[in-house]
Amino acid sequence: MNDNVTHERRQSMQSLFAAVDAMNVDGLLSFLAPDGTQTFGNMEPLRGHEQIREANEAFFGTIDSMAHEIVSLWEWDGTIVAQLKATYVRKDGRAVTVPAVTILKESDGKIVDYQVYVDQSPVFAP
Repeated sequence: MNDNVTHERRQSMQSLFAAVDAMNVDGLLSFLAPDGTQTFGNMEPLRGHEQIREANEAFFGTIDSMAHEIVSLWEWDGTIVAQLKATYVRKDGRAVTVPAVTILKESDGKIVDYQVYVDQSPVFAP
C-alpha cells in the first residue's frame, strides 16, 4: 500500500467509509463540520448538513449497497487524499466496481470540504 498516513488516520478513514458503506447518513455527518461542503465531480457543492443529508439519502435509495476499499491514502497540511475502489450493488443485484478518489480537507478535527471524483455511469447503465 502506497501511503504516508498514521495508523490512527487510516482507522479514521476506514470508519468514515464504513459509515458511507452502511448508508448511515448520521454516521457520515458526524465526520463533517455543520457548515461543511460535499461535492460530487462537477456538480454544485452541497452546503451544510441538511443539503448533504438530502442528497446522500436520495443517492442511497438508488442502490442496494456499496463498499469502498482504500487503495492508498496521503495526507499533508490538513488535506487527505484517498484512492479507492468503490463497489456498488445495483437494484438488479449486479455489482459494479469503479475507481474513485476522495479529497478531504479538515479543520479542528472535522471535514470542512469533501470532494468525490468517481464515474458512476456504469452503475446506472442498462
